[in-house]
Amino acid sequence: MKNLLLGVLILVGLTLAWMPFAQMKRTATAELGGGIEVSMRLRPMVSMQSDWHRTLILRSPSGRLKTQLFEDTGWWRGSNLYFHETGVYVLHEGQGGCVPFTLLPPELVLAPEISCAKAEIEPGKGAAMGQVGVLSRYYRGMRYLGQFTETRRDSVAIRFIEAAQAPEPELPDLL
Repeated sequence: MKNLLLGVLILVGLTLAWMPFAQMKRTATAELGGGIEVSMRLRPMVSMQSDWHRTLILRSPSGRLKTQLFEDTGWWRGSNLYFHETGVYVLHEGQGGCVPFTLLPPELVLAPEISCAKAEIEPGKGAAMGQVGVLSRYYRGMRYLGQFTETRRDSVAIRFIEAAQAPEPELPDLL
């Protein structure tokens, strides 16, 4: 009985040690044209659930920037990518708040004029196509470009769904 218990404990230990290597980093990219890309990379956390270390990667002809996002321990429901009328891009995390940034050059910015709180938008005002993305149905002054979202497929843990492929999903309110 002791040998069986020891064998099970060794097997569990080896499985836990192997798990981070079994699920490699996964990346989804939004290609915005002109050599400009916004990517989100997921790296699995050591857990039995689908929890992730997340990284935002900004690339443009003028440089590259990587920044860590809040770890997903079950709260993350996707991150919407927007373009604000001030020329700033916004990664909206729902409960996790917003990450405003520029791409020429790639840098995180303070943008107090950008509100990530939901606003009352007149029905039908969010459906028109524009030069960039689709007018947001939930956030004033923003155009929805698409969403980074987790998938349930092992081979593709994350993907970017463009605004033309699916409507803007409503994110949970800020905490």
